[in-house]
Amino acid sequence: MENELKDWPKKYYGLKWAYICSKDKPMPLHLAKGNGQWEHDDVHETDADSESYIEYKCHSCGHVWRSEMPE
Repeated sequence: MENELKDWPKKYYGLKWAYICSKDKPMPLHLAKGNGQWEHDDVHETDADSESYIEYKCHSCGHVWRSEMPE
């Protein structure tokens, strides 16, 4: 997996970085967990529980995840 990410596009945020998932280079789903931070450029909200989370889906790679609602 390390070799697969060696030349992957990244975006830097000060001391942190994220791999970029895009239509041209979608994130391989087997790398979704445990391989650093990912930024998805084509994300849409798919579901929400108004009290606890929002569910998102990336249309570039198909990855679905939930994010807790801010308090």
